[in-house]
Amino acid sequence: PRSMIVGPSNSGKTSVAKLLVNYAVRLGERPVLVDLDVKHCCFLVPGAIGAAVVAETITMDGKGGAFDPLAFFYGYREIDSRPELLKHLVTSLADSVKKVATPGGVVIDTSSCGAGQVPTYEAVVFAAKAFEVDHVFVVEQDRIYNDLKRDLSADLPNATVVRLPKSGGVVAHEKAFRRQEERQSCSDYYYGPHTDLCPRPTVVPFSKIFMYQAASTPPAP
Repeated sequence: PRSMIVGPSNSGKTSVAKLLVNYAVRLGERPVLVDLDVKHCCFLVPGAIGAAVVAETITMDGKGGAFDPLAFFYGYREIDSRPELLKHLVTSLADSVKKVATPGGVVIDTSSCGAGQVPTYEAVVFAAKAFEVDHVFVVEQDRIYNDLKRDLSADLPNATVVRLPKSGGVVAHEKAFRRQEERQSCSDYYYGPHTDLCPRPTVVPFSKIFMYQAASTPPAP
């Protein structure tokens, strides 16, 4: 099964995704965890999306799992910064996941999506169709639940949309905490979680740098 978790910020949707993955791991399966949250990607630095086969249980702070992810760098923290680029990356990631999907299933965590957040909602709908999900779990948002039931019925007629209540144990994180998480993920990426990597800068003269601009449309003849 391919399951997608949708919900607003501080609703516990990422915890639900980790719980589903951990249940599968404890049953002896190796599920695929997909993270489409460009602000807080658990596999790479902020501004990326990725997927990985999970071989070990994941703690709620993201430790464990024995990740060896496939990740794509989007380069922005907001979905509406380059929506067409994000769609291209999501499609590429979905195609790759379909090729390696295991009997343990696929669990997809998404960017925070609340009522009235049109760009994020459109990205969720696009991702659901790209991954051809079987189940969509909507945390706390009745309007998103009803909209998804309507908008997915044509392309994914067999997909079930389930409404979940917000867990009573969810703690709302302040922006300062989120920023610290982002800094820590960048530090882990460059220096390693145990600070066992030693990246070093390389200084290149500006005269040695060549810049190119890719045309968004074919040039006129």
